[in-house]
Amino acid sequence: MHYKVGWQLKKSKGLHLGLWHPDTKSLHEAIQNTNEKIAGFIPVKKDIRVLDAGCGVGGTAIYLAKNYRCQAKGITLSKLQISQGKDYIREAGLEGQVRLSLQDYTSTSFTDGSFDLVYAIESICHASEKADVYKEAFRLLKPGGKLVVIDYFSTEKGQRPENRKLLEWWLHLWAVSALDDDYQTQKKIKADGIWFHSG
Repeated sequence: MHYKVGWQLKKSKGLHLGLWHPDTKSLHEAIQNTNEKIAGFIPVKKDIRVLDAGCGVGGTAIYLAKNYRCQAKGITLSKLQISQGKDYIREAGLEGQVRLSLQDYTSTSFTDGSFDLVYAIESICHASEKADVYKEAFRLLKPGGKLVVIDYFSTEKGQRPENRKLLEWWLHLWAVSALDDDYQTQKKIKADGIWFHSG
């Protein structure tokens, strides 16, 4: 219930906290900012195929399919999210463009090189071993494809003694076992010989 009310789920169709710019006034705007950030990585060509790794109710997939004519797939471990997401897809009239399925983003049923873009919004932080997610994402990407991750990472500020208790409380609240820092993330991604950019 708190997602439907606090997140204005029917309107925003997002289960994340979004990107907040100086002029962002609401959670809905922050979620739309995130959708547009992802959209900025869509290649300019026909027949674009994208994967939302940890899709929630499919809001970003719906947004990209509607506004950028992508073929979008989303995966989640929640049957409830899939059920709700399919309702939103029907409401948007996008049954032929957006499909959600119950899958683990570390081991999917998709064939190699299926997608031009794989993105994950505030979802990889929940993986017990983040490297497994990156490895699977790179398997799924076409040559020249991109993985875009918008997520939480450990920083020097978060490791300070005065902030540690608050961080541990937040991790427990959102069922996150641990956060990787920038160095750990680069190491895991580059282990597969992939170019990494943070920003």
